Amino acid sequence: MKEVNFHIVKKIEYPIEVNKIIFPKKFIDKYYGGNTGDWVAVRPCNEKYKNKTFLGILLGELPVTCGCSYDKEKALEFYLHMNPAIYVPEIKEIIFGCGSWWHKLDNPEDLKQITKKDINDVWYVKALKELAKEKREKKNE
Repeated sequence: MKEVNFHIVKKIEYPIEVNKIIFPKKFIDKYYGGNTGDWVAVRPCNEKYKNKTFLGILLGELPVTCGCSYDKEKALEFYLHMNPAIYVPEIKEIIFGCGSWWHKLDNPEDLKQITKKDINDVWYVKALKELAKEKREKKNE
């Protein structure tokens, strides 16, 4: 998977004067998909995991990256890009939701391999495929 940097860097002349520093409000521990401590099934997207589904523990939303802005009131505001983090004991790694397919386990039967069919049945995957198909068809007209 190729990493893309979306940050736009403007020229800042140093030193700068800072009148205020703003930090993120708080970490989120409950959100769509489960609660901190829930057991989950996770299939990382990275090819090194060979499409295997692992048992994981949902850690909650943790920072993937952080950034800072400087405004005309001379305030530095720090922000975090949060994402669900899952600890996978078998591989001793944290896998983020943005780099995997995952779901909460409500019972032991829910721990099954997450298949290509499961992924293709997700509504936004279907929508993206349909949009790509329409784009190809318009291009071929």
